[in-house]
Amino acid sequence: MGCKEEKKDIYGIVSFYDVALSNNVVWFIDQYHNVLEKMDLGTGEINIEAFLPIFPEMENIINQYGNIWKFDNLIVISPRNSNHILLYSLVEKTFNDIKVDSAYFGDAGTYNLINTCFAWKNYLYLIPGLYKRIIRVDVKKAKIDYIDFGYDEIKHMISDPSRVTFSRNAVYENVAYLTFWQGPYILKFDFLSAKSELICVSDDKSGLSGITCDGKYIWVALRDKPEILKLDMNLKLILRISICIDSLELEPGINHLADSSKFLYAMPRFGNGIIKIDKNSLEIEKIFEMPTKRKEYLINFPLLSDSAMCMKKIDDRRVLAYSTLDAKVLLLNVETAEVSCLDGYLQDENLRYKVKSYYRRWAARNAGICGELEDYTLSDFVKMIVDDEFHKDVM
Repeated sequence: MGCKEEKKDIYGIVSFYDVALSNNVVWFIDQYHNVLEKMDLGTGEINIEAFLPIFPEMENIINQYGNIWKFDNLIVISPRNSNHILLYSLVEKTFNDIKVDSAYFGDAGTYNLINTCFAWKNYLYLIPGLYKRIIRVDVKKAKIDYIDFGYDEIKHMISDPSRVTFSRNAVYENVAYLTFWQGPYILKFDFLSAKSELICVSDDKSGLSGITCDGKYIWVALRDKPEILKLDMNLKLILRISICIDSLELEPGINHLADSSKFLYAMPRFGNGIIKIDKNSLEIEKIFEMPTKRKEYLINFPLLSDSAMCMKKIDDRRVLAYSTLDAKVLLLNVETAEVSCLDGYLQDENLRYKVKSYYRRWAARNAGICGELEDYTLSDFVKMIVDDEFHKDVM
């Protein structure tokens, strides 16, 4: 299956920040359309599971939710620019929502509240983008509480209050490791005690992005340099790995990491490829180049510069890689290095019509009756978002 750039119905284009994995199905929140969708990794087919609730305070329905996690027959969806946590029952096909406490909003208000999440037992921990607490979701009781991770003690280290505090996480046994986006620190969070400790892992000033842990070592990517740090389990630096591949855009740094028993896999933050690193020999090679016009989009639409190349490990054999900008989805077999390319698009015309009808109802409530849209290319669609014209033109 190939990824092709062509003129498409904007109501069929999907893009997402995070995925939940279950057997051969990928669940995600479409950031453009406010829809819970699922992709069959065998066929690449995307289907709509449910349209997300719209709350009165929402000024638009773009980019309201980000992270997603699946617990048996329940899907938990975390807020990005919304201020509601959603719990969706796959059995009853209904949503339950929990409003988060506005007392812990960052300086930017309801903006980029949660940036990543991880599970431990029956709890889901929502980690701040700009929120001032860790939110712990009791999945069985559908309740939340707030954990102080020491925001007041580290806020002087946050050089840019409009950028996220923590970027990625790795979990091993009873400990989570959170990379600090604005400096060379890892927040070590103990599940049993709910205590946190911020530890410096590098002597330079670069923030940290991707992280993975194999039980022996912790591997961390620098935000502002094409380098990966190898740490022991006490977060002591063992060595630095410099990444240099002529054909890939590696500046400013690495965004996501995944690992298998023998290899690390890395995605450049603003680049468009998958890199494989042998853990023992440290041999580095490019194994795939992402077929997306990412660099062109970032030049034309600089407000989208926080979109990124991402990856998530499915199991010991497969890694999923994708672009948050235009949802070109790659399925990597780590045993054979074979890569399948899946197109992030609703092929079913009836599903695209449902998305369009959903927008009609929302736009009628918020923007009045507008003119009918013609078909747009992806670039047209992105420009409408950047110019804040999308919600005006959706009718």
